Amino acid sequence: MDKPILEIKGLKTHFFTYNGVVRAVDGIDLAVNRNEVVGIVGETGCGKSVTVRSTMGLVPDPGQIVAGRVLLDGENLLEKRDAELRRIRGSRMSMIFQNPLSSLNPVFTIGNQVGHVISIHQAKNIKEALDRAVEVFDLVRLPDPERLLQKYPHELSGGMLQRVMIAMALSCRPEVLIADEPTTALDVTIQAQILSLMLRLKEETGTSIIMITHDLGVVAETCDRVAVMYAGLIVERGPAQAIFSNPLHPYTEGLLSSLPGQQEAGDELRTIEGLVPDLIHPPSGCRFHARCPIAEEVCERQIPELIDKGDGRAVACHFR
Repeated sequence: MDKPILEIKGLKTHFFTYNGVVRAVDGIDLAVNRNEVVGIVGETGCGKSVTVRSTMGLVPDPGQIVAGRVLLDGENLLEKRDAELRRIRGSRMSMIFQNPLSSLNPVFTIGNQVGHVISIHQAKNIKEALDRAVEVFDLVRLPDPERLLQKYPHELSGGMLQRVMIAMALSCRPEVLIADEPTTALDVTIQAQILSLMLRLKEETGTSIIMITHDLGVVAETCDRVAVMYAGLIVERGPAQAIFSNPLHPYTEGLLSSLPGQQEAGDELRTIEGLVPDLIHPPSGCRFHARCPIAEEVCERQIPELIDKGDGRAVACHFR
């Protein structure tokens, strides 16, 4: 099997606040193969977005990467200088952020912003950059791309803005595309179109995709493999089909059992009792033990390792 295009090894990203150190990502390992879609799922606050921002060198203050390696085709990005990282971002790795309006400058036209990204990373003059922008707008099936270049972000719908962000991210044909909640706040029809578009572009360009989402339905439709995060750690990972058909970790079971359609008609949706733990003072032992239906005394005092179970599956649980 080919070497993974992206490898995250022992990554720890902590936030140094007045109240204490928030261990947002506390030692995770994850690999992404070429032309593969990997989903990262879990509740809000589990560390999904911090993980992918760390791989891009985009951790906001007061966060710091305190340990680990991020290897892009064997090169450790955490050893790169800022100028080198800026060249890599957008050219070899790109990211689609949750809210396109917050990622686009309202005082510049769409053409100015997309053209600027292309000219920086592909060393083209502005005319060539705008021609390339029209090409990628066609690729993501945006109507009347030449006219669209003259518009401002507020003149576009949410679905069109998200397509612009995807076009910008793909304009330099990155090896890895990170999609952080790419369908948030989109209606169901537009969501389906965006996901279909991303999968089509993966096949056409060979780009690997990391999909961050709360929506397990999106994961089932799009992802080849899945990593389940809880309180800064990966608790289960493996092929998407295997995880959906036979989850090993109690937390994964809880997430799947809360999906609509898993209950009898008229029943209330199931939930996982309790809250994600405080990551300034994380619990000893397994971080899920206070909410776990099968927890025993060993779970309170000993952190379970992520153990390979074969067939690409791994789980961090004392009893699975």
